[in-house]
Amino acid sequence: CSLTSNTGIGGAESLLCFSLDFSAPVHTEQRNENLFLQLPEVEDLTVKIGLSRTDVLHARLNLMELGYSLEDVAKSAAQLWHEALGAIVADIPDERRVIFQTALYHSMLSPQLLSETDGSHRLQRKPPGEA
Repeated sequence: CSLTSNTGIGGAESLLCFSLDFSAPVHTEQRNENLFLQLPEVEDLTVKIGLSRTDVLHARLNLMELGYSLEDVAKSAAQLWHEALGAIVADIPDERRVIFQTALYHSMLSPQLLSETDGSHRLQRKPPGEA
């Protein structure tokens, strides 16, 4: 997990945990806080990543539960984006539409849902593992 501190109001801490799954064996070596991966010499290597804002266990659960391919994720993201753009109808000239849609996109970057699929979440001021 990576823990970062927000220097804004309240000084909240942000946690990002991950779990990786490779389609072929990968040699790992940890030096200090860094993890080095030696990738196998194979023609195709699939890497799946599970993320969590709570802990590593939830990252592993998210990895196993979701199981999407990159193509599935891209297709789903395109559909969600199409639906989001349709949420607001703007009668504006085409040359301004790109600017409008870019601003709409930026407005949707945050806030983020920080809870897991089971509803658990980590309180900002509690250490990792104490959700």
